[in-house]
Amino acid sequence: MATSGAPLEGRHVRFIRYTRTRDGWTSETVHGRLEGHTPAMWQLRVVDELRELPREEWALYRP
Repeated sequence: MATSGAPLEGRHVRFIRYTRTRDGWTSETVHGRLEGHTPAMWQLRVVDELRELPREEWALYRP
């Protein structure tokens, strides 16, 4: 499914999310190969694990 601005499947990408803690905000990043995506979810292969990242929590990270 092509989405404007979405990376191509098979490419290595990074995603980032921020979570609030009692000490402030903290970030988490993941890096892997994009397997697919839907309007609600990114599907990312991290080593041998397929992870589903909700789009409402995770953003494409372009350093």
